[in-house]
Amino acid sequence: MKKHIRKCIEIEKLTAKTYQEFAKSSQNDTTLQGIWLDMAEDEEEHVLQLDFAARMPIDAAFSGIASTSPNPDEMYEVVNRVYQQAKLGRQGKMEMLADAVRLENQLRGVHATHALIFKDTSLLKTFECLAASEEKHVAGLENYLRKFKQENQIT
Repeated sequence: MKKHIRKCIEIEKLTAKTYQEFAKSSQNDTTLQGIWLDMAEDEEEHVLQLDFAARMPIDAAFSGIASTSPNPDEMYEVVNRVYQQAKLGRQGKMEMLADAVRLENQLRGVHATHALIFKDTSLLKTFECLAASEEKHVAGLENYLRKFKQENQIT
């Protein structure tokens, strides 16, 4: 289980780096740049949560890995492909937004609250509280994408 958690940590770190690369793009306005930086910070928070989980006595805290958790090796490769593109700095605003929405939808399964089966519901609630800000940032990203599509008449 610790191996699974460690791989999820690598995924979250790489996702944070991807959003930091997106934030550097000349395609951004100040609102979108702020969204990217907030999302990168969110991913760094996930790293801390997963690191905390990895330091816990695994057998006492968790029953196992959730069957809905994606294969972390495959997810790492997905994020790495997006990161490699982001480093090139050639993506347009629409491509970055689409990549981020896709990543966020796929990555929810590697967050501690979805990837691990908690033995103690109070411990699960603690992790859910730590992850509460993510939904707000994803909603902000989706709202920005919707507005961008409307303004540019993209379907």
